[in-house]
Amino acid sequence: MPLDFAWLGQGPALDLANTFVPAQQADLLGQWSESRQKELSLTELRDLRATVTSVLEALAQGAQPPEEAIEKLNVISAEAPLHTTLRDGRLEVHEPFAGAVARAVFALAAGHETVATCRAPGCGMFFVRAHPRQVWCCHGCGNRARVARHYARAKAEKERVDAVERPNGPITEGGR
Repeated sequence: MPLDFAWLGQGPALDLANTFVPAQQADLLGQWSESRQKELSLTELRDLRATVTSVLEALAQGAQPPEEAIEKLNVISAEAPLHTTLRDGRLEVHEPFAGAVARAVFALAAGHETVATCRAPGCGMFFVRAHPRQVWCCHGCGNRARVARHYARAKAEKERVDAVERPNGPITEGGR
């Protein structure tokens, strides 16, 4: 997977967790939104990401999230209240990033949506399933997985045919 992929846009918790691409051991947090880095240091963002990732991994496996991660997110949520203002007849919601992430994780943990891990080669990103049988985070990953599967089948078939045609080595003109 190219490391300049577009974010899935499925909320701040998934986007934060997906700044690390496990299949490639690539950390994209430094390339992520600079506005987030104004609120929290890179170290704080990495710590928040580790907490969020531990919860999402548990949810993707159908397990209970780690209690210590939930407690940490409870504290973050309580310390980052959301408030609204009215400007020029428009309601504006102000929510610190860490609080938004914590509350997004809580919504996912409450079971309103199903979190999964992309099964495409080279991906491993978290995503919210649109339907129960969805196994890839996006069309690009689905295409890549199907091409890889086709290539593997074609290669195995070619090796099988080659083995049948030449069971004891190459065939010569005079026979074997």
